[in-house]
Amino acid sequence: MRYCNHNPSKNKVYYLNLFGTEPKPKSTGNLKAPKNFKIISYQNHILEWLEQCAKESYNIPILREAINQYIILIKKLTHKMDNSEDKKLHNLIINNKNIVETLVSSHTIAINSFLYKIRTSIYNKIQENISSDFIVEYGEEVNKSHSQIWIRLKNFPNTELWFGIQSFSNREEDLRNFSGLFVGIFIYGEKYNKERHSGLGKKNSNWWVGVKEIEALKIKKETKIYKANLRNAETLKKLNTDEEFYDKFIEHVATKTIEYIDDNYEDVCIFLKKINKID
Repeated sequence: MRYCNHNPSKNKVYYLNLFGTEPKPKSTGNLKAPKNFKIISYQNHILEWLEQCAKESYNIPILREAINQYIILIKKLTHKMDNSEDKKLHNLIINNKNIVETLVSSHTIAINSFLYKIRTSIYNKIQENISSDFIVEYGEEVNKSHSQIWIRLKNFPNTELWFGIQSFSNREEDLRNFSGLFVGIFIYGEKYNKERHSGLGKKNSNWWVGVKEIEALKIKKETKIYKANLRNAETLKKLNTDEEFYDKFIEHVATKTIEYIDDNYEDVCIFLKKINKID
C-alpha cells in the first residue's frame, strides 16, 4: 500500500507472486487491482519474459544457462515441469557446477537472512509481552549449529539455569524427538545431574530438561497444519508469502513460550533459591 501512495501520479506498482493470486486486504487497504496496481506472476509473466531473455542471450553461454536454470526453477515451483525438463535440470547442474555453487551460496544467505528476521520478530514479541521479572537475550546466530533466544530470571543473573527457545538455525536439531522449535530449561556450565536437577522435568539432553515442542499452527479455512519448524519448506514458504500467517506464527510461538515459562517459573525459582541458599 505504501508503494502505491508514493508519488501516485507517476509510479506504476506491480504485485508479483508465484501464481498471480490476489494480495491480502491487510496489504492493500482500500486499493484495488487493476485500478491501483497490477498483479503479475512468476507462472506466466516472468516465465514468458525469461524465455525471451534466453533467446536473446544465445551467444552468451553463461548468461543463457543461468536464465535456463531460473526458468526450470520457476517451472518446478509452479508445477509446470515434465520428466524431460527434470532430466534437463540434472544436466544443467552437472554441466554448470560453478553457477550452481553460486546459487547454493545465495540460497544459504537468503535462508539465514529470513531466519534472522523471524527470530528478531519473536524476540520482540516476547520482549513486549513477558513479565519484567525476565531478561530476554539472543543466543547463537542463525548460521550456527543451534540458534536460540534466552529468557533469564532477573533475580538470578549469575545462575546456571534459564529458559530458552531453540533452534532458529536451518541445520539439523540434536534433540531427536523434537523436529522444530522447542522451549525448555537450559543448564549452563555443567551437565544434567539427576539428583541435583530433580523436579525440573524430564532430561532431554545433557543441557536441556523439561523440553516442550512448540505445537503446530492451524489456520482457519485451511486443511494444512503448519509445524513450528524452520527447516520445513511448507512453513518457510507460507511465512514468506503470507503476511497474515507470518504475524500469527510470531504471536503463536511467543505466546506458547511465555505460557511455558509461566507454568515452570515457580519450580525454577525454588530450585535456584535452594542451590543459592536463599530463603
